[in-house]
Amino acid sequence: MSSDNLIEFLEKKLQQASAGLRSAQLARAIENAVREGFLHPGDALPSERKLCDQLGVSRTTLRRALALLEDSGVVDRRLGSGTFITPRVLSPKAPLSGFTQDMKSRGMIPVNRVIAKQVGAIQPDESFNLGLAPGSRVMRLERLRATEESILCLEHAVIPLFAVDPDFEPSGSLYAAMEEKGMRPVKVVQRYGATLATPELARHLQVPVDSALMVLHRLGFASDDRAVEFTRSYFKGDRFYISTELDI
Repeated sequence: MSSDNLIEFLEKKLQQASAGLRSAQLARAIENAVREGFLHPGDALPSERKLCDQLGVSRTTLRRALALLEDSGVVDRRLGSGTFITPRVLSPKAPLSGFTQDMKSRGMIPVNRVIAKQVGAIQPDESFNLGLAPGSRVMRLERLRATEESILCLEHAVIPLFAVDPDFEPSGSLYAAMEEKGMRPVKVVQRYGATLATPELARHLQVPVDSALMVLHRLGFASDDRAVEFTRSYFKGDRFYISTELDI
């Protein structure tokens, strides 16, 4: 695929993009180029200068977009060499479900303990992750996710108000409420990491300070490709593990 065809595809996607941060729009356009076969694993992106000049974006906007893609595992940025599409390990997609549905499917009773709910203007880091314009209104939820027997994780969620009713009762199912607005996520990008429990996290999760925790960053997209959920969840280290299947 020639770089001219790629540039033409990216220009078209940027023209079709809804309002939001240009960096997030560009990141999604490049991800779509990978998904639709304009870019393949191992391919190098055109130089930063060429992308900026031909797409009409600043170097700062481009680098923010590439940082988003690197965090999502889409690209590998190599100092002095360029930016490359990463090899992807493909496996059958698991059905996308929320916490409430997942716990019920396991025969457990889900419990949501609400710590805080706030509706207000979007913050800069939230705007960056969700690709929304400054001044957009969002709902912030902080909840302990648990069963009747034990606490599982502490969840911080940010949802644009176009995707959920501001009167949503946070002890219920968020995905069910989003489905009523036609904005239930149909695709998510998830990134896992490890961290240590701060005093605040330790207090909520009822673990010793500096205990090992798994942290999950989750960005959910509706059927119209708009980002509708950014969630950061902290899991107790003894409650979850990740299982993968690889084709050799």
